[in-house]
Amino acid sequence: MSESTEQVTAKAAEAPAQAPVTTPDEKYPLKHKGFGRYEVDGVTYESKEAALQARKLLLERDALEAEVGDVIPPGVKIHERVLEFRGSILEVPMNEVYLPDGSINPMYDRAWVYAWAAYNGTDIADKQAKGYEIVRYEELKEMVDNGKAPAHYLSLLRRDGDFLVYGDLILMRVPRVRWRQWQREKFERAMGAFKRTEQKNLDMADNMGVRLYDLGKGANELTIRL
Repeated sequence: MSESTEQVTAKAAEAPAQAPVTTPDEKYPLKHKGFGRYEVDGVTYESKEAALQARKLLLERDALEAEVGDVIPPGVKIHERVLEFRGSILEVPMNEVYLPDGSINPMYDRAWVYAWAAYNGTDIADKQAKGYEIVRYEELKEMVDNGKAPAHYLSLLRRDGDFLVYGDLILMRVPRVRWRQWQREKFERAMGAFKRTEQKNLDMADNMGVRLYDLGKGANELTIRL
């Protein structure tokens, strides 16, 4: 073998293998399922003619999509769309642990719970008495810069001094540990009312001579974790 032939062979061996190009005819191949039936794109058809017609429609759809389908504008990240939980500009994603797709929300704030208060002295004072404090512009801007709050908040909210106002609402927050304490207190009050009602019904049944059976606590006992 000559030197030039060896060089050509070596270059061919060093060249990276290219992935086969898929042509439109190779998309949506027919898979024979037996008894004259064929599968195309996960759907089984009773005849080869029906399967070929289905593949033809799929290829026409793809051709139309390639011509007039949606395209992503430069610089737009589609994954940011999932932060709009319920399509409301007043949504507070900092309170949500999970995104709609089930993944962890990067804006979730482990330290604070956020809420909108009416922009009047009564509601603000009521929430401040419970432990809420007003979110100030510098705090929100730092959150936005760190990816911990929606960027549209800065343009959505109007500054009134150091306060952030949207219409007749103002953004406030409370420490999450305090908020969880409230939830537990509410749960305990509700359970207390339930137990008092239960005991009242037991006493009424006893006075009326109704026989009751204690079935105990089984595997179906409800457990609530706050």
